[in-house]
Amino acid sequence: MSRHTKDRTQDQVAASQAKAVSFLKNVVGDASKAAEIESLSVAKYGQRKGFVITNPARRRFGIMSSGTYSSMSKLELISELDAADARIGELEDFLEGAADLLADDDDEEFSGDEEE
Repeated sequence: MSRHTKDRTQDQVAASQAKAVSFLKNVVGDASKAAEIESLSVAKYGQRKGFVITNPARRRFGIMSSGTYSSMSKLELISELDAADARIGELEDFLEGAADLLADDDDEEFSGDEEE
């Protein structure tokens, strides 16, 4: 058995996704939610469910001799990159919003000076 209780192969995650879609359609009766889950890639579904996708049939490559990524598979690294990209996007959106607020504050200060 795996060290992590949420370790799954890609095939196991795909099967879990298919079961979720079937359950949502046939038991819950929520076709739109089923379509949403079905549209996700296996990697995205696995990430959403907190699964660590492993592929025991493939040899793992050491990328860094002593780093945390040395025992990760290519799929796991891609998943990490996707998560990092998503976080970067969130932070960029936050910074853009903050910049917009600051720009609005600056505009109000300048318009207040003109009235005096």
